[in-house]
Amino acid sequence: MTDLRQGALVVGATSSVGRAIFRELSQDCEVVCTHHRNPGPNTVAFDLGHDEPGALPVDWGTLGAVVVAGGLTQLDVCARDPVASAQVNVDGTLRLIRHAQLSGIEPIFLSSDAVFSGVLSNAQPRPKTETDPVDPITAYGRQKRAVEDVVLGSTGTVLRLSKLVSTRPEDGGFLRDLAAQLLRHEPIRAATDQFLNLTWTEDVARVVRLAIAENLSGLWHVAAEPVRSRYDWSIALARELGVSEDLVRPCSLADFEFLEPRPKDCSLDGSRLQHRLPWTLRAGDRLISDIAGAG
Repeated sequence: MTDLRQGALVVGATSSVGRAIFRELSQDCEVVCTHHRNPGPNTVAFDLGHDEPGALPVDWGTLGAVVVAGGLTQLDVCARDPVASAQVNVDGTLRLIRHAQLSGIEPIFLSSDAVFSGVLSNAQPRPKTETDPVDPITAYGRQKRAVEDVVLGSTGTVLRLSKLVSTRPEDGGFLRDLAAQLLRHEPIRAATDQFLNLTWTEDVARVVRLAIAENLSGLWHVAAEPVRSRYDWSIALARELGVSEDLVRPCSLADFEFLEPRPKDCSLDGSRLQHRLPWTLRAGDRLISDIAGAG
């Protein structure tokens, strides 16, 4: 069982979502955070692919919670070397998860919509629920599925995430990069045939805290409404910024050169979790407004 009063370990705490989780959990307890290549304030070095969890500066016998937010997330990196990336995303992650489970801790694993093929139905998205079968088409998606299978077959929590957005300027992110380009009046290309939710990193952190407090085990989709294409999200951002919508050039996902085919339907149905939450996940439209308002 998890118990924040005994402290928490966040592996991969230098990503935007990892930092959000640290901020949320540190309100209640002492949190040990790890980094791999990029140190953060008060983080300790830990290489998921090679280091032993037992060497981390925590008392596994009394530790209250373990959140696994680390790993290689770039799809082309995983596709280019699926063996080396699996050392981190599968082997090392499972080594950490099993160590936590043997210590009596139910780990929280952050997964991805990439576990689905993302095939569109009649050119339209169909947000996936927790009961839909997984069928990944990317190396990264297959790696996430492998870890999910172990956690869901034993003890722990899997939080599948849609496209994450931080509203903190220091975190950057794809929306902030798009906003910077648009404000420079540089044209951007946006796929009309890839669909996704936008979900706030701070909401994910609050869900993690709730999962620990209420022992929310099993599989949950963390995804805010609505679902739109990348093109439509980009048009919405241009409108909020007050720049010409003509800067957003429609294209197909196939126009980009990726090492693997990419899922077109990246949408998740987060309604099951939303019914359990005492707050409403921040909608994608609000996130667009927040990014635009921050310049």
